[in-house]
Amino acid sequence: MKKLISVLVLCFVVICSICIYVDASDKRYTLYKTDNMYTFLKLDTRTGQIWQVHWSIDEDNRIVLPVSTEILSLDIKDGRFALFSTNNMYNFILLDTLNGKTWQVQWSFKEENRLIIPINPQSNTKETQKSAIDIL
Repeated sequence: MKKLISVLVLCFVVICSICIYVDASDKRYTLYKTDNMYTFLKLDTRTGQIWQVHWSIDEDNRIVLPVSTEILSLDIKDGRFALFSTNNMYNFILLDTLNGKTWQVQWSFKEENRLIIPINPQSNTKETQKSAIDIL
């Protein structure tokens, strides 16, 4: 009887874990925490567009600012893009999880300091990528 209950509990935990994982990858928008307690980055996981979201008790300080409104993919697949923090509080790495392309993303309170630039754009193209077979 104890074995049966243990197996049922284990199955329940595994099923719940899978459901949580699948649910997270199906979201169109995701908020990413920055080291600034009042600032989050909002990512459109389908297109790669990014906004910085500032929250505050004071209504005048609540605002959403564009970091990058460039559409990086026309593919209709939620969960395609993800952000990863770096040791620099203003910089993140944007990853296209389908083709591996990467961008440096910088948020800022000043518009002229916000940017998104490809990381090594030559290596982001299929023409310059070599397979393990080509190298051997």
